[in-house]
Amino acid sequence: MQQIQFIYEQLSYRIIGAIYDVYNNLGPGLKEKTYKDAITIALNKLQISFQREWCVKACYSGVVVGKRFFDFLIDNTIVLEIKIGNYYAPQHMKQTNDYLHVSKLKLAILAYFGSDRVRIKRLVNLY
Repeated sequence: MQQIQFIYEQLSYRIIGAIYDVYNNLGPGLKEKTYKDAITIALNKLQISFQREWCVKACYSGVVVGKRFFDFLIDNTIVLEIKIGNYYAPQHMKQTNDYLHVSKLKLAILAYFGSDRVRIKRLVNLY
């Protein structure tokens, strides 16, 4: 049986651990910004390098034709998007895939802070 190898496995586990820690301590029902602020603290405590509200530009013939703002760019390798809700919304998946495409990064983590739990989705850049 072949074992599946995840992209950025160790860093992903640390990020996901931070997300669960935030949810377990704060619980449900808060605003998206509150969870982002708490994740900022958690990532700093874990000494994981990141940039918040990171901007990537889409260019055509040297001209900027669009901008995308990630919630977090972690270690210059992983996009982290934070959402509020109980279900994966198609528009959030599309938005996050768009971020991967424009940035040429390989992996995004989409975290939904719901009323009963946090849901995590890993998205791999297929472009």
